[in-house]
Amino acid sequence: MGDRVAIMNWGKVMQIGSPIEVFKKPANLFVAGFIGTPPMNFFECSLKTNGKDIIDCGYFELSIDRAIADIVKNNSSGSELVLGIRPNELRVTNDKISEDSFEAEVFAVENLGTESIVNFKIGDAIYKAVVPGVIYYNFGQKIWITINKDSIHIFDKKSEKAII
Repeated sequence: MGDRVAIMNWGKVMQIGSPIEVFKKPANLFVAGFIGTPPMNFFECSLKTNGKDIIDCGYFELSIDRAIADIVKNNSSGSELVLGIRPNELRVTNDKISEDSFEAEVFAVENLGTESIVNFKIGDAIYKAVVPGVIYYNFGQKIWITINKDSIHIFDKKSEKAII
């Protein structure tokens, strides 16, 4: 068994690295969506800097540090970005627990014994959150989602390359 992997797309090498490196620091959108089960959630977004640095995803906003905003500004080809977050880096609650928490609607819950996958809907799109233990929600129930900001990935929408 090797200690490095190569991720290929249509015969082209996208990234080479250790499995954990490829998982934690994907080089582009393809690698980010290919590695991990369930796959990474992607939200189209843009950066706003009106006195406060914010990733605006339309249905929700996420405040970010100035240092991250500067990296995004200096490394993106334009204003169109993609926010990526792994399902296990989302917290699901019944109440708003942070300024950055956003409301969603339960679509389905997959109870797997030691963990559950909460499929939630924002607008017309369905996303996934992995939470510990068995959890019970009803279809259409309102829930709150909070993103672990230390684990966000930001991609340039045009080039699909990772920025953060």
